[in-house]
Amino acid sequence: FASMDGTQESGVSATMPLGNLNLTVSSSTVDGGSFWGASVATTVAGYSVSAGTDSNEDSQFKITGPMGPVALHIEWDSSEAALTDADDNEIEAGVTYSVPGTKGTTISASYSNTDDDFDAGTQVKMAFSF
Repeated sequence: FASMDGTQESGVSATMPLGNLNLTVSSSTVDGGSFWGASVATTVAGYSVSAGTDSNEDSQFKITGPMGPVALHIEWDSSEAALTDADDNEIEAGVTYSVPGTKGTTISASYSNTDDDFDAGTQVKMAFSF
């Protein structure tokens, strides 16, 4: 594969089910350098859980799922090999409460130092649907 900037890349990725766990491994070569990655994903008691790492020493962990009418979301990505400063990590944590008996009313609280699944910063929100 040749990209628009002339980067050459080739590789392989495979996902293997191991009972209730899915293992994904990948390997590629980019302009003569090699890369590998491995991750696992499963569902435990209604929660989706995933974790992975790669040859760039980038690690990730994510758990999402229901706690009654509350949805939980916790995500961490090391982003950097050093892991010596909180700014090196991407962190997102949030809960969203779906108010029973309403048509889409939610109350949420979250923290994110990135702008991914939640807005960056500490947020508390209430949303209504009419």
